[in-house]
Amino acid sequence: SKTWKILIKKVMWRAVKETNRLTGKSLWIVEKQSKFLWWSNGWTRSYSVGNTVLNSPIKAFTAESALNKIAVLETGKIYVQTEAVCNE
Repeated sequence: SKTWKILIKKVMWRAVKETNRLTGKSLWIVEKQSKFLWWSNGWTRSYSVGNTVLNSPIKAFTAESALNKIAVLETGKIYVQTEAVCNE
């Protein structure tokens, strides 16, 4: 009998700090490790975010906020909350 191993795809995320040289403002950008099978191709800022219309890369103003966004991305459950407007 053959034994098949199930490969669990672990997605790795990181936050990178970038500083605009003209304005001096800092921004944290969430990157995803790109892989093909078991080869690591580096880090990418172009990735899909669930079934939402959110554009990548995801940005944050603080490191704490970037880490919170990575924690949400790791769960794999992304929901977009919309505001309902009632006209009376």
